[in-house]
Amino acid sequence: MEITKQIIIVSKNSQINNSLCLTINHPIFLLDDAHLKDGETTYIFDYLIFTNTDLILNFRETNILHEGGLPVTNFFFQTTYENIYFTSDNLIDEALQNINENE
Repeated sequence: MEITKQIIIVSKNSQINNSLCLTINHPIFLLDDAHLKDGETTYIFDYLIFTNTDLILNFRETNILHEGGLPVTNFFFQTTYENIYFTSDNLIDEALQNINENE
């Protein structure tokens, strides 16, 4: 099954009440810069925000540039992929704001 969602947040501790967002609180597989797999479901996303590399089961096999086990990001929390963001749980709202400003 495939499901399309504009923004997916992968975080152990966060719940965002926003109809544009889907929050996943358990580990997933990142297939590429627009798809992730959760069990039998494949999600298509425009933006992904994640807060813990342990939640991306194949993180080290992705093309996301990392140093010391953490993704390298710019000032706006963007990783190697401009549509994939890495931040802490308490800065998810700021990452969402950055996405909205770039739309």
